Amino acid sequence: MRTDAQRAAKYLAKVSPVTVGLKIAARLPGMKTGFTAFANSFAPMQEDVAAQLDIMAVPRLMRGRYQAFAAELWRAKNTLGDPILTDEAQIIHDKWESRGNATLTMIAIALNCFNIIVT
Repeated sequence: MRTDAQRAAKYLAKVSPVTVGLKIAARLPGMKTGFTAFANSFAPMQEDVAAQLDIMAVPRLMRGRYQAFAAELWRAKNTLGDPILTDEAQIIHDKWESRGNATLTMIAIALNCFNIIVT
């Protein structure tokens, strides 16, 4: 049976800066690759949504909520397939509509940026 001192020593060895640094260094190439793939997909979507919000003349103060709506649609589109995607998109639309987003703006974002029809 371990003593408290042994447990503490094992914990301190596990969380020492050198050990943690080596673990992170070993995973860093995979982390960079994963983030690059994410950023190459997510950033253009955000630009498309920003352009759509410019067209719809949405005030800058209100844009964060539409970007959050679009981020949820992006996640759904990248993880789900039809017909589940359409149902999930409608649920996301209804959620953000209940939070005060304008329906016409969300319909335009879903259609023009994601090719998804919501009502």
